[in-house]
Amino acid sequence: MYKKLIRSLNDNELQDIDENFRVYVTTSWTQRLIRKLVYHFSKIVFSCFYRIRVFGRDKLPTNEPFFLCSNHLSHLDHAVLIVATGISSDQFIAMAAKDYFFHNPWLCHLMSMFIGIIPVERCPNSGSLSKNLRYLEKCKQLNKNIIFYPEGTRSSDGNLGRFRSGIGLFATRLQLKVVPAYIKGTFDYLPKGRFIPRPGTLSVAFGDALTVNETISDKKEMDDHRHRRKFVDLLRKNVIELERKHP
Repeated sequence: MYKKLIRSLNDNELQDIDENFRVYVTTSWTQRLIRKLVYHFSKIVFSCFYRIRVFGRDKLPTNEPFFLCSNHLSHLDHAVLIVATGISSDQFIAMAAKDYFFHNPWLCHLMSMFIGIIPVERCPNSGSLSKNLRYLEKCKQLNKNIIFYPEGTRSSDGNLGRFRSGIGLFATRLQLKVVPAYIKGTFDYLPKGRFIPRPGTLSVAFGDALTVNETISDKKEMDDHRHRRKFVDLLRKNVIELERKHP
């Protein structure tokens, strides 16, 4: 299925990708400085309003970029995950839904003050996966870690939803490790539909990094959707296990 949707991009599409990447990711040295300042300010704010318990931080890869994949409960999740890692937000890129964030330029610029963002099209169509892969390849070249929510949207009831297969394709093509993570508490303090957060206690748990080689044994299987789906199911199983261990 996915193989049929991946195609070569034309010059205009490549130019648009490069321009979006320049504006929302690399930007100028002043913007990168602002991100560092905003990151440290966020840590101070979170320490005042939230108590964050962190488990498994030592499991994060240190000398290579990786996907950070967690459940998605709230608009607080980006900041909570980054603060929990102890890594500057300047080292992360967030995959943001194109149909939600990129229709509002002001929202994009506001979010990019904290973290680099790239648009992701949530519904696979002709060219969309090719564009997503192009963005991700550029992130890898810059040695950036990528925040990805496999559910594709925030939970409406606080429960973990089905994981979409995209992360299986992206991890296979980029050959990056995937770190499972579980967030608890953000749904209680800023759920979908609420705009003013409440203070409280949050927790984030990180699991052992996974590689596609754990479910895909040879290159022929990499193009097989069923084998990539096995990896996605394994990732979801690991997130559920984190939830069980850190209720």
